Amino acid sequence: MRAWTKVLMAAVLVVGVGAGCGGTEQEAQSGSSGSSALASYLERGTEALGDDDNQCPSKKFCKDIDGDKNITHVFFDFPSKKNLEPGKDFKVYSYTDQRGWEEVTDRVKDKGGPCQELSLNYRFELPGPDRHAKVCVAFKDKSYKVEFGHKEDGLCKKDGKGKCKDGDHVQ
Repeated sequence: MRAWTKVLMAAVLVVGVGAGCGGTEQEAQSGSSGSSALASYLERGTEALGDDDNQCPSKKFCKDIDGDKNITHVFFDFPSKKNLEPGKDFKVYSYTDQRGWEEVTDRVKDKGGPCQELSLNYRFELPGPDRHAKVCVAFKDKSYKVEFGHKEDGLCKKDGKGKCKDGDHVQ
């Protein structure tokens, strides 16, 4: 009976946890904002995507960001599109060991701030301490490639383009 219980618990965990944005980390439970909130947000923009290289069928771009020191800020931008509005056109999720998965859309800023030399127009702060973060941008309608950067220990670094994530579970 004990072996059967372990198998059942493992099956429940596999189904419940999912594969967070390309990785295998377990998710943190977060109040009322679960996977259904992201799923309903993405379902609202179900129009077919064309052959544009800037689009992604899953409408998500994710990036692992690794630092040698504490990462204090994450930067991102859309090279082929300007003037997208956080919350209206896209949502942003981050995963860190300290906080697990969380939506950070309400913390995204697009004016001022450090690391102007990166030429990335959007940013949010990570309360830290974190040397690794996974960041996903989920689009409502059309998706666009996303470039990422970060600030650690006073240094601004470009991290490159995110990867299209098909079927990933963000939150």
